[in-house]
Amino acid sequence: MRQEVEDDLEIAIVAALRLTVPLGSTEPLWSFASRLGRLNGRRLTSFLGDFKVLQAQVRTGHDAAVAKLADLGGADAEALRRFTPEQRRPGHITLAGESLPTGMCVRSEVRVCPACLRDDVRSSDLKASLAVHGRAPWLLSYLRTCPVHDLPLVRLPVDRGHEALDFSNVVAPQPDRLHPSLDADNDPPPRSASDLDRFVVRRLTHGKGAGATWPDTLSLHAAARFSEVLGVTLIRGRMGALETLSEAELATAGARGFEIIAQGPDALSETLEELRTSRGTPQDGPQARYAPLHTWATSQAGKSPEFEPLRAILRQHILDRWPLRPGTRVLGHKVTEWQRHSIRTASIEWGIHARTLRRILAAGGLVAESADERGDAAEIFSVEDALPLVAAHVGGLTFEKARARLDMSRSQMDALIQAGLLVPTRASAGMRPRFKEAEIARFEAAIEARLVPYGERQAGVSIPLAVKMAKASAAAALSAILDGKLPVSRRPGATGYLNLVVNAERLRQIVHGPPPTHYYSYSEACTYLGLPAKALKRLIDLRLLRSQAGQVPNTSLAMTQIDRASVEAFHKAYVSLARLARELGQSKSELAAALTTHRIWPVSILSLRATPIYRRADLQRLLEI
Repeated sequence: MRQEVEDDLEIAIVAALRLTVPLGSTEPLWSFASRLGRLNGRRLTSFLGDFKVLQAQVRTGHDAAVAKLADLGGADAEALRRFTPEQRRPGHITLAGESLPTGMCVRSEVRVCPACLRDDVRSSDLKASLAVHGRAPWLLSYLRTCPVHDLPLVRLPVDRGHEALDFSNVVAPQPDRLHPSLDADNDPPPRSASDLDRFVVRRLTHGKGAGATWPDTLSLHAAARFSEVLGVTLIRGRMGALETLSEAELATAGARGFEIIAQGPDALSETLEELRTSRGTPQDGPQARYAPLHTWATSQAGKSPEFEPLRAILRQHILDRWPLRPGTRVLGHKVTEWQRHSIRTASIEWGIHARTLRRILAAGGLVAESADERGDAAEIFSVEDALPLVAAHVGGLTFEKARARLDMSRSQMDALIQAGLLVPTRASAGMRPRFKEAEIARFEAAIEARLVPYGERQAGVSIPLAVKMAKASAAAALSAILDGKLPVSRRPGATGYLNLVVNAERLRQIVHGPPPTHYYSYSEACTYLGLPAKALKRLIDLRLLRSQAGQVPNTSLAMTQIDRASVEAFHKAYVSLARLARELGQSKSELAAALTTHRIWPVSILSLRATPIYRRADLQRLLEI
């Protein structure tokens, strides 16, 4: 394709035009072509057409177009090529030896320094429309202030993006006069150019290595873009976003960020440490504390290889100064073990109260004796240095790790400890309970020894539900299991406390003795059948359940008594969706979908809209599957 385009452009050297203009300093191709055409009485599009040069090829800096226009204007082709953006692959351009994302090069509008253009007119004998020329640095979005005149760049209006290439006609519609917006009376308020502005101009004009600062060793795009993102992070914090800021705000942000990186890697590391300790909440991680810098560094744009020297400093700072849990990924690096802790994270991980831990570590000189205004989350220490100091206090399993292993809630763990079913190690004052590995293993083995084969699904429910139905405690249920009084089984393929199943009625008899009456209370019947009160009343109205008025035992309070035999007879023949889901250990939504798939429908006369009831005989096919 490229060869065909070159053939169309007729690369053969052509004679120079009789009327030419001098090539300006850092002038791009379309600015030169626009002035050349203007001098010869043609607008850019017509002028290019006369010599079979396509406007799109001028825009993308095609080699053949550069060569032909340089020959026509008698200009230095190499200088013209150097300061014309050349697009050789989608999404990227090359300008003055710098590789840049296309979005950083502004070609669909005209950005100029009015004072520079007025200087062009004053220093030339040519008409204004021929004397002015574009500058390559003006094309870059990073440059927002002219370093020569300390004046913000201004945008000139163009109707369509491609018209921005006709530079001469945009800045000087009349041959002898600049655009009215370029008059000195219309200049924006002065603004001091930043070191970033001067860096951009110097870099494009003189090339990489022209300066002696750290940014001079980086690519232009890496130094400039990182400066802007760092500046926004410092000025606006986590609420900052480059796309929401004005040109003036971006100029301030870029100047602030470049001021830091110009001092070198150490200055950047110090700034990152200030961000770590000066703002945020104890729960913040690096993503929140360094936003939007961290967000950008993990984006596709921030992962470009040219940013790696800067990302490496951010990555190493986070690894050195943050308590990172194993498995955490930091800008492509995976943490394999705890290297650093804060007082807060160590207190949680080791199960030692924060004040106790601070006292231990302060005695070893690792932390201050008292927390400053930043709190426990900001004070970081080496795990390797701290372990010898806390060795006597750390061992076995923390309360949280033991709880997670047994699959219990905190209140259930506390109840077992209080009942003596779980025995923690002796702890120092201020420490949370810890457990020896052997103690947790003993408890697990004791439960395993009492397991019986998993039988009929409708015969058992989870221990927390059985406790609720039987009006007992978790400690009482586990005591009955360990004493061999309450048979226990486990759902197939599952582990943990919550997957142990027992018979709730059997637990009730163990805790409260045999049922003193032949009835259920209203709430007991609802719980047993898995039905809301409204559905239970419907079954009573249909005379599937027998009820009578009675009294709460040992009180004068009235209650509705539901005949136990009728409840159990109904339970053998029918089951609600809620009760069936409970028995099978599935969610109601998943189970309802499975029943519909197998064309198993609720009994319409018994069911309410939100409470479907099924015949157990209809369910046999699904249970076999």
